Amino acid sequence: MIHDESGSGCDYSTTDIQNSALESTSSVLEMSVDSSERKMVKLFHLCHSKLEAVVPRDTLARLVAFNLRHLSGGDKAAITRS
Repeated sequence: MIHDESGSGCDYSTTDIQNSALESTSSVLEMSVDSSERKMVKLFHLCHSKLEAVVPRDTLARLVAFNLRHLSGGDKAAITRS
């Protein structure tokens, strides 16, 4: 669902300020997505509010979604700032 008919695309949406969330996402990707598709997913350790720092300005976005809940068992002090 990431790439278009050209075969290119990237998932920039996987950003989190909690390393444990990124580690969990990475594990799920390792188990469920083949390596050619996995290379299209970029994991970033940063706040959602900094997304424009990693997504190129001229990028066409098909979907932008945020899950701002706390990670189950995660640090309740870790929050996204506007």
